[in-house]
Amino acid sequence: MAVSCGESMVAPDAGTPPLPTERTTDVTDITTDDRTLMRAMRAAHAHADATTETARFLDRMGQVPDPASIAEYASLLAREELTRDERAEMLREAGLDLPSLDDEDV
Repeated sequence: MAVSCGESMVAPDAGTPPLPTERTTDVTDITTDDRTLMRAMRAAHAHADATTETARFLDRMGQVPDPASIAEYASLLAREELTRDERAEMLREAGLDLPSLDDEDV
């Protein structure tokens, strides 16, 4: 006879305890590697958001940029560069360290 009460169907005489049907993530279950990867993913999403914001700005910009548009673009570009650097650092910490694209040996 199998037991089903918030547990997987496991025969009681199988010698192994029943497993829960749903896995809950306890903060203590998250390893340092998991945290590093989550920070890298957040940084990658932040960079994607920053570049999307720059693209939307360019979509609505007129033919001749005015001083306010130039200032807004400078701010957007600075955010994009900052998030790119943060993303690269988090990915390095997660083990995705690549040689520089500027290196002639690549």
